[in-house]
Amino acid sequence: MLIWLKKHSWLSIAIGVSITLTLLFFGSFFVDIVREICEKDEYTGAKECARHHLGPWAVLWVAEFIDAHNGVVTALATLAMAAFTGTLWRATTEQGRLTKQSIDLARAEFASTHRPRIILREAIIGSVMEGEPIRPLLSIANIGETDGIIVRSTLDIEIVNTSRPDRLFLLGSVEPYNEIGPLLLPPGVNRLIGWDQLSKRENSSAPPKWEADRFKIKNYIGPGNGSDGHATRKTGRDFEIHLYGQFIYKDEAGVHRRTAFRRRLVPERQRFYRLEDEPDLDYAD
Repeated sequence: MLIWLKKHSWLSIAIGVSITLTLLFFGSFFVDIVREICEKDEYTGAKECARHHLGPWAVLWVAEFIDAHNGVVTALATLAMAAFTGTLWRATTEQGRLTKQSIDLARAEFASTHRPRIILREAIIGSVMEGEPIRPLLSIANIGETDGIIVRSTLDIEIVNTSRPDRLFLLGSVEPYNEIGPLLLPPGVNRLIGWDQLSKRENSSAPPKWEADRFKIKNYIGPGNGSDGHATRKTGRDFEIHLYGQFIYKDEAGVHRRTAFRRRLVPERQRFYRLEDEPDLDYAD
């Protein structure tokens, strides 16, 4: 109760004044202080006076004053009502602000625990003829619980020389671009996006062309370090095709998250797979 009164000091003052005036009114009956209120008889014109204790006298005097100056009192009452209306408006506005703040907080908490999760589910290619460009088909899905919208994105495809095992793979900056375009994905929705549907940036390179002999698996004869002293045989590709990129998406609370990937093409399966020796290049926040 005391805490509530501290927060509403004006109401505490009003209650205190009311209690004080009430005590003074009833206490005046026990004090030998009287006052007279006189008025003229409307017929005889004689002055008639009545004696009252201090409390009733003060009440009657105030009543006479109000009756004699009802215009001023009405104006003051109007001002009081206007002030009360203003106070009520301010309290209602503050209550509305606090309610909105509570709703926003609950919404942000819900969004943080029920977030979207947008991933590259898979990337495949169709049958390609010799010399034709390789254009992947991307499957992008939201496996989370709320809507997510992709706001920035880049995707690239390149030929990698496997004879350079020390090559450092990096993901380019995604900040200025959105090649996928603003894409809203509700929970549980999967979208197929063709390479030709992307809004490619000006400095991006064209997709490589298919060369069967260049990308096929080859057998190699290694040095004689086998268990029987004979030369070892190895298989591999001289060149691989890598698909890589990243996209940034935001949830309903405006929180941004990132998904990045780099995957190599296995032509025999017409599908891109994660790099086993580079797991950190394929992740989702």
